[in-house]
Amino acid sequence: MADYSTKEILNSKKELDDSLVTFLKEYSNENKTDSDVQSLVSDLLTKHISIINSINESVGKAHQKNDFFRNEDIKNDYLATVENFIETSLKIHDILKNIINKHNLTDFTTSKNSYITIQKMVNTFSIKTNKEKIKNEFTKRNIPINGFNQKFKKVKGKYLRLQLFIGIPFLLLIIALIFLGEIYLGKPFNGIQLIILKALIALSISAVGSSLIEGNVETDWTLQKGLKIRSVGWVAVFLLIYFLNPANPGDVY
Repeated sequence: MADYSTKEILNSKKELDDSLVTFLKEYSNENKTDSDVQSLVSDLLTKHISIINSINESVGKAHQKNDFFRNEDIKNDYLATVENFIETSLKIHDILKNIINKHNLTDFTTSKNSYITIQKMVNTFSIKTNKEKIKNEFTKRNIPINGFNQKFKKVKGKYLRLQLFIGIPFLLLIIALIFLGEIYLGKPFNGIQLIILKALIALSISAVGSSLIEGNVETDWTLQKGLKIRSVGWVAVFLLIYFLNPANPGDVY
């Protein structure tokens, strides 16, 4: 199916196909000069580059909006569309190269970032055999394969916003409980209650803190000889706050 903005890629591919048909029709004109051919080649090459750039941008925006790792159908739709475009794109590349060699025209080179997002899409989500096949098609044409050295990563933005949306009210609630809880109960917190409060404050701060801290927080905790715990992200922040919290409930009352 052609849902979402894959339609943009399909429309671009159709536009490129139409340009190729027009190019071949005009190229078949026997009255053309080498100058005419050079002009035709330049026009098709310009159109080709423009559409490649457009598709790179479309794929990148689609991942940021939908997160291909969490939307299997959208990811598969884009992957199939991109792989289909690659076939057409390389076909045009070959046609242009052959005509340039035949007429001894000014050659062109492909920049290192021309297919970067398209290649990254294939490198991240295509099956291994298909990925290697497509990569080899680029390599044998001396087209840079920088995109095959990169992979898409999960989009974190909207999930971090959700973390903040939940974490900040929870943190404020726990802070209020710390300052007003004993007044409400009419007596000091006991050891168990303090342990629970300590865990809750660490949990709420970790939820907020891991959203605001760029990158991953990692901690290593050695509980005893030969026993170590490694944690990442909000769990790491939780452990950091919980174990470095100076209040020891067992020593309070």
